[in-house]
Amino acid sequence: MSLTLSSIRRTLTFRRKRRPVQPIGDEKPLEYKQDEDQIRANQTCQFKVKYLGSIEVFESRGVEKIEQAILALHKQRKFPHNLLKRKSRPAVLVVGGTSLKVYQHGGHNILLDQTIDKVSFCAPDRKNDRGFGYICRDGVAQKWICHAFLSIGDQVNVSFP
Repeated sequence: MSLTLSSIRRTLTFRRKRRPVQPIGDEKPLEYKQDEDQIRANQTCQFKVKYLGSIEVFESRGVEKIEQAILALHKQRKFPHNLLKRKSRPAVLVVGGTSLKVYQHGGHNILLDQTIDKVSFCAPDRKNDRGFGYICRDGVAQKWICHAFLSIGDQVNVSFP
């Protein structure tokens, strides 16, 4: 009888899977280390995203500014009576050591070509897990522009510096 009791106890215990232990000094997940190594070796990383668009911001830094820009671009996309209605476009974000490029998905049309030197701030959206953006200096008009994205599939905002 004790044999059946111990077998019942074994079935009722909740066993947890052990999570892989990261080294103590390492802050980034191991899966994104490969992306960082590729960029340091003068290669590029590609991520599938939806390009929401760009909007002018009046400060060069701030997570709040990026969140406000993403919210404003979402509103422009949702309301049909808005004359500035924009659609989010499926795209491919290519991150390299010297530039950020955004290509239209399925084609070779380039939507953005930004040098890293002009990017002043980038951050994920705290309210939307898939949202992220960066603020850069526009070369011609000398204005601060925020480009906003939604990640598709992999979480780009975690690996995006």
